[in-house]
Amino acid sequence: MRVLFYYLLVLNLLYAGWEFTRPSNQSVEVVALAGDLKTLELLNRENDEVILNVSAADEAPEAPEDDIDVVEPLVLSCFTLGPFKDEEIVQQVRESMAEDIADIKVRTLEETELHRYWVYVPSLPSRKLAKEMARKLKGAKLKDFYVVLSGKTKNSISLGHFRELEYANRRAKKVRELGFPASVEALYKKYNVHWIDYRASKGDLEIESLINSHLSEGVSRLNRNCE
Repeated sequence: MRVLFYYLLVLNLLYAGWEFTRPSNQSVEVVALAGDLKTLELLNRENDEVILNVSAADEAPEAPEDDIDVVEPLVLSCFTLGPFKDEEIVQQVRESMAEDIADIKVRTLEETELHRYWVYVPSLPSRKLAKEMARKLKGAKLKDFYVVLSGKTKNSISLGHFRELEYANRRAKKVRELGFPASVEALYKKYNVHWIDYRASKGDLEIESLINSHLSEGVSRLNRNCE
């Protein structure tokens, strides 16, 4: 066994020496490429970085701008202030407004409102008959009446004026129960009302304050169409 071992050892040493002394350069055959193939070119990495940076800059969201307070222009609008029943007061208000408002004018309208309810005996054909009716009313213990001597209701007998319709009807009913004709009529009166029409910038705080100072019970500001 020992002889076999030495024999194998000698063979291994001989093979190792042969491998060491054998030439290492061996020819390698290179196969030629086809002539119609395109060659690949390497891109410059610095240029790639520049292109990427430019693209990123183009796609980056714009920085938000600072908030800017936008002041909307004041728009001229038309208004009416009123109604005023006293002509002297409306002139005073107009003069105070005219210091700040150029386009302003006073408009006067005639209005009609319920005044009283009138209880009466209708007109008789003559003054003599009216006086005879008055004596009969007096004999029936009625008081507070008089003969109308002029106007459209001449020779009628007035039995009183009442603010409430209920009281007027009560008076007329009592007279009728005594056997006398009695009627109830609503009386109206006419009067002038004054309005101040003006044009001003809506939202102007100074003018708003001025107008508010003139608002009172029964007086208000209304919007109107500009002519």
